[in-house]
Amino acid sequence: MKYNLEICKVVSRNIREKRNALGYSQEKLAEVSGIAPLTVWKIENQDMWPGPETVTALAKALKLRPYEFFLDEYEDSILPIQNVEKTKTQILTAVEETLNQALPKTDNPKEQNYTISRFSRQ
Repeated sequence: MKYNLEICKVVSRNIREKRNALGYSQEKLAEVSGIAPLTVWKIENQDMWPGPETVTALAKALKLRPYEFFLDEYEDSILPIQNVEKTKTQILTAVEETLNQALPKTDNPKEQNYTISRFSRQ
């Protein structure tokens, strides 16, 4: 039975990616974790949901903390700290432009430009 839950996809993808990064086959992961090879295959293919003991064993074998299987993204998708302010400005500018296009125009030119600066953190 395939699980269609997003969390199952995340867990199975994270296990597969970490296993591959370590150069482990499914059989090697099964051996190192003490889990049956068929179980590893079923988890990676979303045919089985791992219980707490299985998650713990897999995490130990893959040198992870158990909660890391549930994270949707890895560190490489996190913005470096110097880009956060630039990205925040880009997002605020895009929202402001969208508001200016979407909200009704008035006859008073001063009222045509909307600002969201009161919503942003200083």
